[in-house]
Amino acid sequence: MCSWDNCDRYYSATILQMSGVRDDRLAIWLAGLTTLTNFLFTLLGVWLVERVGRRKLTLGSILGTCLSLSLLAIGFLMSAQHSPPVTVHPLDPVMANSTCSKYQMCEPCMLDPRCGFCYRENGSTLLASSCVPVNKASTERAAWGRCSNSTLMRDQTYWAYNYCPTSYSWLVLLGLVLYLAAFAPGMGPMPWTINSEIYPLWARSTGNACAAGVNWTFNILVSLTFLHLAQYLTYYG
Repeated sequence: MCSWDNCDRYYSATILQMSGVRDDRLAIWLAGLTTLTNFLFTLLGVWLVERVGRRKLTLGSILGTCLSLSLLAIGFLMSAQHSPPVTVHPLDPVMANSTCSKYQMCEPCMLDPRCGFCYRENGSTLLASSCVPVNKASTERAAWGRCSNSTLMRDQTYWAYNYCPTSYSWLVLLGLVLYLAAFAPGMGPMPWTINSEIYPLWARSTGNACAAGVNWTFNILVSLTFLHLAQYLTYYG
């Protein structure tokens, strides 16, 4: 009954892309891994509930989720602290006063929805990196320059929108998996289990319905505001 858990699953591919996973298909497959983790550990929680007890399972789950969310924040923080610099500042005559050209690092460039990060990659080294305006018709390319179309994007040239290339993506993935592994056996099923047991029989259906209504109302609220909050509060909070 936690809205963040739903955001974690709904936006897991987006969160992984935010962490620097460049390949869309890889991000989707990794999101599938988080979903599988949630499924398997939910079954584990159902098996443990009568063996371990509701209290221990819930408290252990809360502790695990706090630690894993801290790891998730550390992953994004490390990515931000090791953000690659902008080494090239190209200017377009039409957009000479563009805000994007004023950024010195990838992190503030990435947090600006009007900008994207264009760079070349030689092994693990980033070359000729620049912050340029994003195409208004599609965030998949820049408004102009070498990242404006696939023909110009040669020689290991890449376009990064809404993320910075980093070597700390694995920390975010680990944080996501550990979060779901901690959440699914305890904080996932336990509120529903306890909620169905605490009401007298005559009020059980009404109580469950009210609890479910409140839960999904806030799920919608968090889901609608998650990306905006991540933008304003930064990814590491």
